[in-house]
Amino acid sequence: MKSNNFSATLEGKRLDIVQRIGCIGYWEYDPAKKSLFLPEASQGLLASITGSPGNAPAPSMQAFANGGLERLHAAFDQAMANHLALQLELEVFAGEGRPICLAFRGDQVELAPGLFGLAGTFRDISDEKRREADHQQSNAQLQTLLAQLESLSVERNQVAEKLSELEEHFKLLTEDIADVVWKADSNLHITYISPVDERVRGYHASEVLGCHVSEMLTDEGMAVIREMLGKRRQAELEGKEDESLAFEVQHRCKDGRLLWGELHSRPVRDADGTIIGYHGITRETTERRQLEEQVRQLAFYDPLTHLPNRRLLSDRLNQSIAASQRNNCHYALLVLDLDNFKPLNDVHGHLVGDLLLIEAALRLRGIVREVDTVGRFGGDEFVVLLSDLDANLAKATAQARTVADKIGASLSAPYVLSVEHATQEPETVKHRCSASIGVVLYLGTLATPEDIFKWADAAMYQAKAAGRNAIRFYDHGAL
Repeated sequence: MKSNNFSATLEGKRLDIVQRIGCIGYWEYDPAKKSLFLPEASQGLLASITGSPGNAPAPSMQAFANGGLERLHAAFDQAMANHLALQLELEVFAGEGRPICLAFRGDQVELAPGLFGLAGTFRDISDEKRREADHQQSNAQLQTLLAQLESLSVERNQVAEKLSELEEHFKLLTEDIADVVWKADSNLHITYISPVDERVRGYHASEVLGCHVSEMLTDEGMAVIREMLGKRRQAELEGKEDESLAFEVQHRCKDGRLLWGELHSRPVRDADGTIIGYHGITRETTERRQLEEQVRQLAFYDPLTHLPNRRLLSDRLNQSIAASQRNNCHYALLVLDLDNFKPLNDVHGHLVGDLLLIEAALRLRGIVREVDTVGRFGGDEFVVLLSDLDANLAKATAQARTVADKIGASLSAPYVLSVEHATQEPETVKHRCSASIGVVLYLGTLATPEDIFKWADAAMYQAKAAGRNAIRFYDHGAL
């Protein structure tokens, strides 16, 4: 494989920038070695959070306490075993003994050909947990004071004065925090909402009181709430106590926007233990989710063309091998290299070269089906994964040949590239190039994704050696 035109170093720098600005770290977990890998920027972030030296061996891991590291590895292994997304809150301690809460999120990916593990993000949610604890403490104090007032035999005017003071105190608590404080009855109609909601979603409290929560959320968000309440009822039937709920759903804004919010909710029960309502807080998480998605994009997609990168392609290829065994269909991997690309870079620079690569990616996307995958390895090398071809090898070969012919014709068409300059008129650059394409077909093979990549790459170099602008198929006897 050739070196990247849009280098991995630049991609890594962009990932580092997102991690530093967003205070979101990236991690990978290898279950075979029980090892946790953090890029340099993420190690620095974890070190700054915990206050430990960033260059220490396994930086900040010594800060995990109370079996935290074991709990982290157990959660990783459980997510792998059950094929579940990972969501975990873990307490660590800074150098001076200050407790810190870290939120880990992740999903199963192929870390290397044939090696599956977890990858995801982490961030410091200590301030959020402290605000939540402060709110719960204030709410508990308010409930205690109200209960005390109800039991006192005092004059009505004294009770009214005390209640007024408590109401003012409660307003201060709810209006000075960034989170939305709310209450609802047992049927999920809003009975109280703090003024912060108007700043966040644009609705005045008078427009929300009495409304069902379904009017505040998307249909998908309401489905999540019904699912969470169902799990709570099931837990109660099984004798499990799990009063608090925390989940993320999308909220509707007055101007038509949708934003993400993380809900923390607890039930309100009467003396008999019957749920008579709910109270909690909602914290907007739209920006955080966008940053997490940015980290994911940089980890699994080429930042220039927005096509899947080698890591994601390996995962897709591994899935296709398993699928071909199940449905008895051929799959095909095409590796293609642009001919006559280097002179464009040499004469006009990498900016113009990048414009041609973006155009080539668009042309490739326009040829294949939705079930197929187009990816970029780097430089001027692209990959196309064709799914669900015929079970008959000859027919599958003909299908792959048809797609390869279309790709060759499309990429050979003239490129007219408009180059914007800050200090002069836009420049139009015309260029022609072709593609050398290597193809390998497989069905139920025991080969690894790396083997299939290698075979398709070898066929591509055969096309290059044949004079370029050619298509070559790998010898099926090798499979």
